[in-house]
Amino acid sequence: MKHLPLLLISLLLIMSCEEEEEETASLVGTWNIASITSLDNKDCTVDTSSTATDSTDEGDMDDIGEWSGTITFTDSTATADYIFSIAFQGWCETVGGTMEGNSCTLEGFEFTEEWFEEDVCGEPGSEYSDGSCNMSESFAFDYTLDGSEYCELDDEDDTPHCGTAEVTKTSATITMPNHEDNECEIIELTK
Repeated sequence: MKHLPLLLISLLLIMSCEEEEEETASLVGTWNIASITSLDNKDCTVDTSSTATDSTDEGDMDDIGEWSGTITFTDSTATADYIFSIAFQGWCETVGGTMEGNSCTLEGFEFTEEWFEEDVCGEPGSEYSDGSCNMSESFAFDYTLDGSEYCELDDEDDTPHCGTAEVTKTSATITMPNHEDNECEIIELTK
């Protein structure tokens, strides 16, 4: 009976350690990209004034049209897969053109939807359907995660670009400041 309190304390400590281990989340696995926010400051502060430009709106990127994507992480590499869909009128507005009837006028040139289908949507990995160009893109990169420090390695010179990652079992937020260009990108992921 004398050892019963020691046994109970030991058991509680073991259970406590197991719970802490279970709470540690990892990026390894496939994540849905919920949003990508681009900010015009390297401090990564969201400002409701004109310095913040949210490039997403529940899966709609104003500059490219509808999109969805996933990122699959292993221990040291990741692959991002995107599917974009943009209509002819959306493309026209994105490049600064003006829709006039069924054509887009840009800097004195007239572009038709047939041209859009053949030239813009004629690239490998693209498909024209229901008036929209559907494109897929995939790219791989190396990364490290040490605590909350998250770094992606530049393919050209293996230079790390670092920020932070807050990871739970069902969500992750990757914040990547770009000090050279005074910008920041915040990527929200969900499982």
